[in-house]
Amino acid sequence: MHILCVDIIGKTQKFFMQDKTFFSLALSLAQSVKGHTSPNPAVGCVIVKENRVVGQGATKPYGQSHAEIVALREAGKEAKGATVYVTLEPCVWYPGKRTPPCTDALIEAGVKKVYIGSLDPNPSVRGKGVQKLREAGIEVVFTEDYHREILDLNQDFSKYIQTGLPYVIAKYAMTIDGQIATQQRDSHWITSEEARERVHILRSQVDAIMVGIGTVLADNPHLTVRLKTPSRQPLRVIIDPYGRTPPEAHVRRDGHPTLFITLPGYGQSLSAPNVSVWEMGKNKTIPMREVFERLGKEKRISSVLVEGGGRLLYRCLHEDTIDKLLVFIGGKLIGGRGIPPFDGEGAKKLSEAPPIKRFYAENLAHDVIIHAYLKMWDVE
Repeated sequence: MHILCVDIIGKTQKFFMQDKTFFSLALSLAQSVKGHTSPNPAVGCVIVKENRVVGQGATKPYGQSHAEIVALREAGKEAKGATVYVTLEPCVWYPGKRTPPCTDALIEAGVKKVYIGSLDPNPSVRGKGVQKLREAGIEVVFTEDYHREILDLNQDFSKYIQTGLPYVIAKYAMTIDGQIATQQRDSHWITSEEARERVHILRSQVDAIMVGIGTVLADNPHLTVRLKTPSRQPLRVIIDPYGRTPPEAHVRRDGHPTLFITLPGYGQSLSAPNVSVWEMGKNKTIPMREVFERLGKEKRISSVLVEGGGRLLYRCLHEDTIDKLLVFIGGKLIGGRGIPPFDGEGAKKLSEAPPIKRFYAENLAHDVIIHAYLKMWDVE
């Protein structure tokens, strides 16, 4: 653990079994609202008195109540003298804040002790919530249990609040020999139905989905969330330099919000209901870093899922805009030349290859998912 974290919190400890159960519930609450709180982080809170859960809650959509407020409302008078388990440091007031500070609410409710899972990466809050609680006589304990899970859950918020740039996830499915399609560009289906459902869950957790014109022309994708439970639809961003998306394409005619990005002079033909166009770039090139900067600043987009194709993934990688790779490996083998995930000139030497900061594998039915982090936005 970073020494600064220990300095701010004062002390750390591992949970007893009952504490771990309550904090696990808080983490589950946070995970349940991932994708519905942007640009705020997903946070869960549980309030316990005499080993009973008297209040629980998760962050509401942007501009509404934070997790601690939801839990305090449920707990009512039972909050006095209670212990609070919250996944992220309670917030304080700062200029521009839209909701009441959670630290004040916890102090007013008379809680006795607060366990937190991570400091708030917002520079306007970080450490100040802990300090204010402790000054009010409330014991504050930072726990290492579930710390990694909490940091991973809000990597997008952490990057966005520190830089104003969206967190960029590059997602692709490939065969066991590393191809995303055959030479004839056949890619249906490399992975299983379970993997495709996971992609829809992932789409529901981001603010925007991005693809290139090649993917639109080859697959005519919907790029929507299709789950059994209702979910918001992320903004669709189509990189289409010369405005070639046909009128019959799903992304032009189904009415879901879509942003086309073209070179100057090529966007006029793409108008349709719920469609907007940005014309940008020069010398036949749309700069991806500038695209992401505008998405963060003008659209308040805090996370983008880039789904391909290979040329777009290559551009994003070589402009150093990708934070995480999410690689679905299916049980297929092309056994020869196919289409690689990144369609362009790769590193000439392994010493020049982009380093992976951290990665792990996850088994999913008949597939394997690789989570590979090119950048880490931990604040410890």
